[in-house]
Amino acid sequence: MVGAMKIDITKDEMTKAAQLPMLEKIMASFVNEATDSLRQQLAQDLEVFADKMIPIRLGDYNEGNSFPTLVAVFHIPEWHGYGMVVIQKDLVYAMLELLLGGGGLAPSLKVEGRLFTNVEKSIMEGIASVILNDLKCAFATIVNISFIIQRVDNNPTYALPYDGEEIVILQKMKLKSGQRSGDIDLVLPYHALRSVRSLLTRPFSNHLLYQNNTWKEHFIDTINDSMVNISVEVNNTQMTLGDISNAKVGDTLITSKLADDDVGVKINGSLIAKGRLGKIGDKLAVQLNGPVGC
Repeated sequence: MVGAMKIDITKDEMTKAAQLPMLEKIMASFVNEATDSLRQQLAQDLEVFADKMIPIRLGDYNEGNSFPTLVAVFHIPEWHGYGMVVIQKDLVYAMLELLLGGGGLAPSLKVEGRLFTNVEKSIMEGIASVILNDLKCAFATIVNISFIIQRVDNNPTYALPYDGEEIVILQKMKLKSGQRSGDIDLVLPYHALRSVRSLLTRPFSNHLLYQNNTWKEHFIDTINDSMVNISVEVNNTQMTLGDISNAKVGDTLITSKLADDDVGVKINGSLIAKGRLGKIGDKLAVQLNGPVGC
C-alpha cells in the first residue's frame, strides 16, 4: 500500500459524502470530457454510460473487483491523498483490440488469471493519463489540482492506497463500442476532499461555468454540435373538411402568399429567419435574406 494516514470516518461522514452537489456537476463535466477524449483515442462510436457517483468503503468496493484488474494509483499532492483509476479486465482487452486495429486478440492473450504484460500496462497507463487530465479540467472550475500516476498494478488488493475502512467517492463508467464493453472506475479519497468541501457542498451556479474556459468551450462545442430539425414553411391556409375530403390528385391548393413573398425558416417549430425559394440543380433551396436568430 502507498503510505497514507488512516482517517476514521463515522456514519455521519458517509451521509455527508453523498451530499456534494458541486462535485456531482464536476463529475458530470468529467464524464462528458472523458467521453470525447476516449472517442478520439479508441473509436468514434464509443458510448459511455455513467452511474451516479456514490460514497463507499474502499474494502466493500474492492470486493467486487476480479483478478487481474488494472489499477493506476495516482497521487494528489495538493490534497495529500491518493486515488485510483480502475480498468476492469474485459475493458482492458476491448481497448487493446481497438487500439491494435480491432481485429480481435488471440485467445492465448485472454487466458483467465493471466497478468497484464508491461506493454499492456503501459498502454492502459496512457488511457488513465487521458482520463486524469479530463478530471483535472473538470475540477479547474473550483480549484487547480494535479493527478500524478505513481504506479500501475495487476492486483487491486495490493494496489489499495488506504485501509479498507476508508471512505471513497466512486464514479463508475461503462464503455461500449460495438460488441465490446467494460467498466472504468474512478476512485477518490473522501478525506482528501475536506479542504474544498465548502466549495463542493454549495449549489451549482451557472456563472461558475463561464468562469472556466474549459467548461465554457465544452458548453459551446456541445451546443454547436447539437442536431436540430429545420423546416421551410411556404404558407398556410384554411379549408373545410369537406373540401379536403373531396380533393383529388391533380387539384391545386391556392394560398394567400404571392410568388415572390418570403418563406419562413423554422427550427423545431420556431421561426428563426426568412428567405426566398429558389433552385440549385434539381434541389429546392432557400436563400436567407435576413439575420438568423432563435
